[in-house]
Amino acid sequence: MREIFAEAMETLNAKFQSEGIHATILLNNFSGHKWRQDRISNTKFIFFTAGLTSHVQPADAGIICAMKAHYHQLTLIRSLDHEEAGEDDPFTIDLLTAMQILAQAWEEVTPATIAACWRHISILPHFQPIVAVEAIPEVEAAVEAASKVLTDLNTAIHQ
Repeated sequence: MREIFAEAMETLNAKFQSEGIHATILLNNFSGHKWRQDRISNTKFIFFTAGLTSHVQPADAGIICAMKAHYHQLTLIRSLDHEEAGEDDPFTIDLLTAMQILAQAWEEVTPATIAACWRHISILPHFQPIVAVEAIPEVEAAVEAASKVLTDLNTAIHQ
């Protein structure tokens, strides 16, 4: 993860350098936020102090928690269904199924929950309406392609 982040920051820095931009990037204290200082010239990094992230990032203010709650509920229901069906280990779950359940859990996070998290951290002015974001076709296509690859992989493993 560190290498991916470092390479992304070098690419971004090169773009900034070519355009004469100097930027500051705010980061949480995730251990993967490492970069090669000698390759960064136009970007300054500032880390949030411990405990600040949940006050400035809507995902940490409840969006992730809501998604996890939906995920746990869905996996519990699935396990109960599998136990009723008499399976030996009703809690066993493969990666593809887990990802499908996670996708369903995300779908169950309401725009109202997301808006409430944004309001809670007070980043947006109160008078500004929060509008649900439209789906991005390129992202949906990439997710569909990844899902197909995982389905094919899962099928190959279980044959």
